[in-house]
Amino acid sequence: MKHPSIGRLAGNPLWAMIAALLFACTATPQDEALRFAEAYDRLDKFIAAYTKQAGTPGMAVALTSRRGLLRVSAYGFADRKAKVPLTPQTLFEIGSISKSFTAIALLQQREQGRLDLRRPLTDYLPWFKIHSQYRRITVHDLLTHTAGLPADRDDVPSSLYTAVALHERSTGYAPGTRFYYSNIGFQVPGYLVEALYHRPYAEVIHEQILAPLGMDSSEAAITNSMRSRLAVGYIPFFDDRPTYRGEPLVEAPWLEYGAGDGSMAATASDLAAYLRMLLNRGQGPRGRVLFQESFRFLVQPWAKMDSDWSYGYGLAVRHAHGHTMFGHGGGMIGYTSRMEGDLDDGLGAVVFVNGPGNPNPVAGFALD
Repeated sequence: MKHPSIGRLAGNPLWAMIAALLFACTATPQDEALRFAEAYDRLDKFIAAYTKQAGTPGMAVALTSRRGLLRVSAYGFADRKAKVPLTPQTLFEIGSISKSFTAIALLQQREQGRLDLRRPLTDYLPWFKIHSQYRRITVHDLLTHTAGLPADRDDVPSSLYTAVALHERSTGYAPGTRFYYSNIGFQVPGYLVEALYHRPYAEVIHEQILAPLGMDSSEAAITNSMRSRLAVGYIPFFDDRPTYRGEPLVEAPWLEYGAGDGSMAATASDLAAYLRMLLNRGQGPRGRVLFQESFRFLVQPWAKMDSDWSYGYGLAVRHAHGHTMFGHGGGMIGYTSRMEGDLDDGLGAVVFVNGPGNPNPVAGFALD
């Protein structure tokens, strides 16, 4: 739908250009939804073909501009056995997308002068220990996956002990010298959040991020009390061999989870509200969640990853064709997610699946 003034001024190229710019600045999400109608149709067809090929039980997709939510859609089932359709209100575990929430909570403490990201972690968490011949690990090292920590402590449940038990391990390289993705490396900052705020992690994330952004359906910890609102996660029936499309699925094991590397559960539209704040460089609907300087820490390419992406603070970032892209994926048992945004176009996509299927190509296709 064109802005009314564009047609009247079409004979004057200069005024037509000015009118188009004014429309770009004043267009509502409804205007944009009409403008993207053909793209939505292509996306629906792509998703239908992709989920059929991958054997995906259900998928939720939310698209947003920096002005507002453009579209949220749901496909397939939240519970295949009970034939419960997936809806925009269905919760998903979002896995490692949670890492950026942890980073934001710590950057807020930096804004208050209570945290120096370059000081050794032990200045804030004296109990933290790990065998190392190198300099002491800083908060910055942890937030950029350059601390030299192992990937996980999957041999013990997620708890404060998981972080304390690092005293049994050794660093693999000098901090700050290379990128190595570490989940335990973001669980430790989660406990730093609790130490600095003097409150439980989930409570901090709710008060500092979820509530200001109106993410009223989301949860900062995966607990039994919200299980009925979650899509059922599915995994392949066979766990001792490669899996193929068409093989049977079973319900994934249920686990509570509360650590800072992957404890969030969200609806697609709620995570789109979070993505919208990032597209607006820290500005939320009720005020700033982050100062602009702090936002730059999130998307600064601190550490080169194996691909054309680099890692900031809890977000991956890349520069391509004059655009700055950022995003993160997440994986939990039975759930996979992707959040991706374009800072220059001001558009973003959120994709959740509750079983087989990779959300990354769907998010990329949506933005393209």
